[in-house]
Amino acid sequence: MKKAMVISLGIATAMMMAACSSVQQPVQTTQDDILVTTRTAATETDPPAAAIEATTTTSAVDAMNIEKASHKIEVTDAENRSFKVADEEYSFKIPQVTISGVNTEAANETIKAEIDKAFYDGDKKECFDSDYKFFVGNKTVSILVSNMDLTGGEFVYVKVFNIDVNTGKLISGSEVVSLSGMNDEAFFKKVKTIYMAYDKKEVKKCNTKYEKNYVNGNLKKISFKYIQPYFGDNGKLCFIGEVNCTGGAGVSYESFTAA
Repeated sequence: MKKAMVISLGIATAMMMAACSSVQQPVQTTQDDILVTTRTAATETDPPAAAIEATTTTSAVDAMNIEKASHKIEVTDAENRSFKVADEEYSFKIPQVTISGVNTEAANETIKAEIDKAFYDGDKKECFDSDYKFFVGNKTVSILVSNMDLTGGEFVYVKVFNIDVNTGKLISGSEVVSLSGMNDEAFFKKVKTIYMAYDKKEVKKCNTKYEKNYVNGNLKKISFKYIQPYFGDNGKLCFIGEVNCTGGAGVSYESFTAA
């Protein structure tokens, strides 16, 4: 049975999450004037769950965004390509977001283009097993797309996309931080404190000075190049950090809470 590494707060789990079947049933939640509907292209007759199993999580109350919105929001599979490797079933998924009364076409095109380029172009076809989860707030839809490398090591990559509910446009990590009520400087200060605690735990696992220096290098990776902010469950400001670690590939995509 294939296994994947999925990232969640405080726990490095096996892409990029709580387990559930890749064959997701329609979920509909109404709260605080936001109607969230989730569907996938899968049916009950589809193959078993893919290597990366994810929970679709919705949070209609964004603690950082107190303005209410009246939108119907759908997060669905734009593409769901099933394939087999050594008789194992996998799938390559690309999500799309639909918001009533808002044009999300450009955002969805960008999401598709970036995921295809990173994980499906050229000789990379059928080399990644993928899934995604998302969080819905009053101002943003945050999508975490995970892709596990099937060519060796089962390393999991995570890409974060944040869409403004009112404009339908993708917003930057800095804009997400601003929506939380912080500026970049305050945010990175929090990240530094979080990384120092993380590095301390990782250093305890190190056997050589080289390994310790490698882990401590995370303090040099405090920038939006390596950090992807998003609003997680209950509207908390979180981020995916590409961090140096001990064991495995020596690098991991970890989820942290900044708020």
